[in-house]
Amino acid sequence: MRPTQTRTDVQVYSEDRCEIRYASEERQAKIYRRLRFIRAGWLRAATSSTFLLLFVFLPLLAGQVFPQETNLADPSNGGSLVSYPAPEQVGQTGMLISPAGTGRAAWTGAGAPPLDFVFSFRGICTASVTGVVLQQPRNAPQAGAQSQVKDFKIEVSETSPVKGFRTVGQFTFGASRGAQTFRFDSPVTARFLKIRVLSNNGGKTTALGGGIKILGGVLEGAGKDCAEEGEQAVQTTKVSATAEMKAVDRMEEEENDSPSTANPIRPGESIGGKIERSGEADYFSLRIRPEQRGIINLTLESRPFLRTDMELLDRNGNVLNRIGSGNVLGMEKSYSLNLTDEQYYFKLFQPGMSIVLLVDNSGSMKGRENDLRRAVEQFVSERNEQDRVAILNFAGGQEQQMASQANQLLSKLPSAIADKLKDQLKQIQGPPDLCAQEAFCESLGGGVGQLTDFTSDQAVLRAAAAETGRALGGTPLNAAMLKAFEKLDKETGNKAILLFSDGADTTSPAEYSEVWVKLAQDMGIRIYTVGLGQGLLQPQPIGINGRSLLRHWSLATNGRSFFTTEPSQLTDFYAQISQEISEVTRYRLEIGTATGKGNLDLIAQGERLPAEVTSRRVELVFDASGSMHAQVGDKTRIEIAKEVVRDLIGKLPDDTEIGLRVFGHRRKGDCSDIEMLSPFARLNRQRLTAQVDGIDAIGITPLAASLRLVAQDMAGFSGDTTLIVLTDGNEQCRGNPVEEVRKLQRQGVDVNLHVIGFAVDDPSVAQLKEIADAGGGQFHEAADADELVTALRTSLGARFEVRDATGNVVARGVTGATNLQLTEGYYRVVIKADPEIVVNDVYIKTGETTTVIVTKEGSEINTEVRAPGASR
Repeated sequence: MRPTQTRTDVQVYSEDRCEIRYASEERQAKIYRRLRFIRAGWLRAATSSTFLLLFVFLPLLAGQVFPQETNLADPSNGGSLVSYPAPEQVGQTGMLISPAGTGRAAWTGAGAPPLDFVFSFRGICTASVTGVVLQQPRNAPQAGAQSQVKDFKIEVSETSPVKGFRTVGQFTFGASRGAQTFRFDSPVTARFLKIRVLSNNGGKTTALGGGIKILGGVLEGAGKDCAEEGEQAVQTTKVSATAEMKAVDRMEEEENDSPSTANPIRPGESIGGKIERSGEADYFSLRIRPEQRGIINLTLESRPFLRTDMELLDRNGNVLNRIGSGNVLGMEKSYSLNLTDEQYYFKLFQPGMSIVLLVDNSGSMKGRENDLRRAVEQFVSERNEQDRVAILNFAGGQEQQMASQANQLLSKLPSAIADKLKDQLKQIQGPPDLCAQEAFCESLGGGVGQLTDFTSDQAVLRAAAAETGRALGGTPLNAAMLKAFEKLDKETGNKAILLFSDGADTTSPAEYSEVWVKLAQDMGIRIYTVGLGQGLLQPQPIGINGRSLLRHWSLATNGRSFFTTEPSQLTDFYAQISQEISEVTRYRLEIGTATGKGNLDLIAQGERLPAEVTSRRVELVFDASGSMHAQVGDKTRIEIAKEVVRDLIGKLPDDTEIGLRVFGHRRKGDCSDIEMLSPFARLNRQRLTAQVDGIDAIGITPLAASLRLVAQDMAGFSGDTTLIVLTDGNEQCRGNPVEEVRKLQRQGVDVNLHVIGFAVDDPSVAQLKEIADAGGGQFHEAADADELVTALRTSLGARFEVRDATGNVVARGVTGATNLQLTEGYYRVVIKADPEIVVNDVYIKTGETTTVIVTKEGSEINTEVRAPGASR
C-alpha cells in the first residue's frame, strides 16, 4: 500500500477504506476537536441544508482529511482481548469483543475490583483511539444489578501489554441499559488499551458486558511489526549483531580484567567494549574531583540485549554493591549513584544464562515431529558451558489429571466396584501420559514433563533433545508456561524461555489469565516464541488467536516471536535465537555528572494506603502560646487550629494510637508549662475531642523542652512514630530544638518528625525548617485553615525514601509531598506501606517536575510516573 496523497502532517492511504497516519498526537487532538465542534453545530441545526453541507465539506475545504472511525476491538477488524482477570466460566471471554456478545455477561468473576482487561488492534498495530462503547449485561449473574460495573477508567500504552500505561479518562456508567459511549477529551495514540474496572454496585461478583467497542483508526499500514496477515515470520523485537549503539569516545584496552589493570574512565566520557564469553570481566577506574562528587549518572547499553551485570567497588577493590541488569529486558539502562569518595572501580561481566526449552508434543504435531526434533537438537548442540538448559515437553494435560484424581477416588471403594469402574475409566481417560514410557521423563503434572533439569552437560542435553518431537493428546500450553516460570524463579543471572507450539491451549488445568499475572511481575525472563501452522491463526473462544497470543508474550518480555506454516523453517528460527543468545556481548558505558536539580511530587489518591498513618502511632505537640490568639481572617489561630485538629481526629483510622502534648495552655511566661494532655492510647474520639476543646492559649513557646520530653513519651513503645509539631512561632525559652531532635536520634527514638508553621513570620520559618530537616521530615507552612488541613494530612501520609542504584537513601518525604528537590538522575522511590511499594526508574530532570501518583483501588495499589513535561 502506498500513499496517494501527502500533506505536511497527514498521509492518506487508499485501500477499501481510508486510513490516516498523523505526525503527532497534538495534531490529532486539534483535528478531533474541530470535528466534534462541526458535528455539534450540525446537530443544533439539523434541518438546515447549509449546516449539513458544512458538516460534509468543511473538513475538505479546510485541507483536512479525517479517518473513518471503526471498532478496533472487533475480531473481524483484527481486535484481540490480550489479557483479563480469572473468570468464573472459562472459554467465553471472547464475547467481550464479539458483536454477538452485546448485552451478555461475557465476563463474570468473584475477584474484588480493580479488574483489568487489555486489548490490542490488528495484531500489535498502533491506533488513534477516541473512545469506547460499553453496555451493561442484560443477563447478569445472581447478584443482578449489584454486579454491574459502576466506575472504570481507561489507560493506554504505546509499548507493552504490561507496562507503560497512562490514564486517559475515568468514567461512571449512567442509568441507561443500552450502549453508552465514553469519549476522551482528545484522541490518544495506543498500541494497547486497558479497561480498569474500579467498582461495581456493591455485588460480591462483577459482570462486564460483551460487544465492547473501541473507537478509532489504525495509524500504521500492514507490516512486520503490526498486522496479522501476509507474513511467514514475525519478529516482535529486532536485535542482532549489527544493531547500532550510540558512538563512544574510545574503546576499552585489553587486558583490563582486574582493578590493577583497569581502564580509566572520567565523568563525561563513554567507553565501548566486548565480553566474549560468560565469566569474562572488564574493569574501569573512576576518579572524581571534589566538585564532581555526589550524584553520578551512569548509562549502560548492550547488544544483542542488556545482559551485562556491573559491580561497584571501593578504592581497595572491595565490592560495595552489585548493580545488575536483573529484570531489565531492554538494551539500555541508566543508573544514578551517590558517590562521595575519590576513587571507585566498575566491574562489568556477563552471568550465564538459564534457558527453559518448552516443546509442544501434542497430537497435532503428527507428521512434523522430525523437523521439530532436529531444531531442538541443533539448538542444544550450540550451547556453551555457561548456558544451563532445562527441557520440558507438554501434551495431554487435563484428561490425565482427571484420570489420576478418579483413580484416587476408586482406591477408596470396594474392590469389586472399583475394578468395574476402572475398566470404564480406561475407555475415557484419553491418550497415555507423555512420561508414561520414558525412563528419564519426570512428570511435573498438568501434562508437563521434564526431560532434563538445568544442565550444561552436552551428552545429557542431546539425549533429552532426541526425545522431543512426539505427538500425544492436547496442548496444555498455560500449564507449561507456569512450570517454566516456577523453574526459572529459582535461577540467578540471565533467564529465557524458548517456547514452541503449534496451537492454543486446549487441555491445560491452568487458566490463561494466570500466565499474565506472572508476566506482569517483572521476573526478568525473556520469552522467545516459535509458532507453527494454520491452527494458530484460528480465532479462539478466549478472544485472541494462538499467533497473537505468542507474539504478545514475547512483546511483554522484549523477546522475539516467529511464525511459519512450514515445518522446515523451524531449524532456521532456532538457529537465529541460538545466535542471539551466543553472540559476543557489545557494550557502551557512559559516566555523566548531574548539572542541576529538578522536583519530585508524590501524590497518593484513591483509598487510604495500608500504612497511612505510617506507623499507626501519632504524637501531636500543640502550641497554645498567647500568640495563637492572633486573628486569621474572622477567627483566631487557636480557634482554627482546634477546628482542624477536631476534624483530623474524626478521620483517623480506628486503630491509631495517639498522644497529645500541649505547651503554654495554663500559665503566662512559664517555660515549664508543658503537659502530656493525652498519653498514648487507642483512639477515643469523644475524649480526645473534649480535651482539644478545653485548650486555651495563654503562655509562651518552649519548643526545645517539649521535644526533649518526647523521649519520655516514647518509653516502652517500639516501632516508629509520626511526630507533628504545630506552632505559630520559634523557640522562646533559650533552648535549642534542633539539638534536642538530634539527641532523640542518638537515643534511638524512632520518630518521623514534621513541623507545621501556622501563620508564622519569616524569622521563624528558618528555625522551624531546620528542626524538620534534623528529624528527616518536612516543614509545612500554613497561612489559613485550608492550608493547615492540607499540612496535617500530608504529615500523616505514608513515608517514602528516594534511593540511588545501590540502595543509598538520598532523600525522604511523605505521600502528598511536592517540590522535593533532587539532583538530576534516575531513582528508586520506596513507599513505606505494608507491603512496601517500589517505583523504579523515576527520572528527575533539571528545572522540571516529575510526578509519581500512587492510587489504591480496592485490593491493589498502582503507581504511575508522569515524566517531566508530560501532560496531566
